Amino acid sequence: MNFIQAISREKKNSAILDLLSRRAGVGLWFVHLHNEDPMHAKSKWKWSPEFRRLLGFQGDDINEFPNIVDSWTKRLHPDDMESTFKKFTACINDTSGDSRYDVQQRIKNKSNEYHWFRVVGGVDRDAQGRPKQACGVLINIDKQKKSEEQVALLGEYSGVGLWDAMLYEGDPMNPESKWEWSPEFRRLLGFQGHDTEGFPNVVQSWSDRIHPDDVKHTFEEFAV
Repeated sequence: MNFIQAISREKKNSAILDLLSRRAGVGLWFVHLHNEDPMHAKSKWKWSPEFRRLLGFQGDDINEFPNIVDSWTKRLHPDDMESTFKKFTACINDTSGDSRYDVQQRIKNKSNEYHWFRVVGGVDRDAQGRPKQACGVLINIDKQKKSEEQVALLGEYSGVGLWDAMLYEGDPMNPESKWEWSPEFRRLLGFQGHDTEGFPNVVQSWSDRIHPDDVKHTFEEFAV
């Protein structure tokens, strides 16, 4: 393959990746590591057009959102920086190659508003296990996170415990049925809000605590 063919193929692959990421609504990111350091000035970063669009920029706007690490890091919420870099460093330093970078973080968009995103990625290594490059995706989870926060606040301030069940074949007791209890639900029963060990997300956490005289009536009403 000659140089011209290689460039043509690279452009074609980039166009395909852009189309796929735009259809899927995810942004792609890539970094070629210099001295195994993503923050090194010589490390080469690249953001896909959809990555920029998710943050409110034009897809090809490399002036306001250039292909450098600062385009991302300077927009991170201050409270998310430590965990973000700690997990990224741990992923890069894991010579087993088993670690995956998977974090939720707030990033400031072009309008200077923080939105929630999930960033997932992995590291490519050479034969000696040294990290050479990393890549991954950016996913907008802002609506989901804000909805979760609203539900949590509703439960906390109204003294109402919320529950949700996805029934398998209409049977609440089926092991395949999925149950979830809100933090306030647990607190009302004397547990810590996030104590999923003492009060796990299974139906028995609730059903085993119902007074014997109320069990039959409770499940008869639930079945209706």
